[in-house]
Amino acid sequence: MTVGDYIDFAHGVVVDTVGRTIDLSAANPVPEADMYRVTFRSATGASWQVYVKPGESFVPMPDPTAFVSSVSGLAYEDVLATGFSVAAIDLGGTLDWEAVVALDGDDLNRLTELTDAFSVIQVE
Repeated sequence: MTVGDYIDFAHGVVVDTVGRTIDLSAANPVPEADMYRVTFRSATGASWQVYVKPGESFVPMPDPTAFVSSVSGLAYEDVLATGFSVAAIDLGGTLDWEAVVALDGDDLNRLTELTDAFSVIQVE
């Protein structure tokens, strides 16, 4: 793969809003993906991200009630996740999941620099 090649989307991600999980195991596997980034979005524009190792399933969604109780001035609806996206991220073969999340290695603050290719799909 060369820089600029496209990688496939993680089609088939299952969101369980009652069980508060995202199941990546049902997704179309993206062979080039070294990691996934799940972005949770609220109707008011708030968002947060969770990085996931390939092959993981049932990623728990953050509990908005815990966040609302710790930040004054927010209502439950301000942080309730109503939309999701999943990015498949290819690190170009130079790093893997363990190297990126290791405390003594390359880390997430250099993710943009380390990324070779990615794709993002909106999940409904």
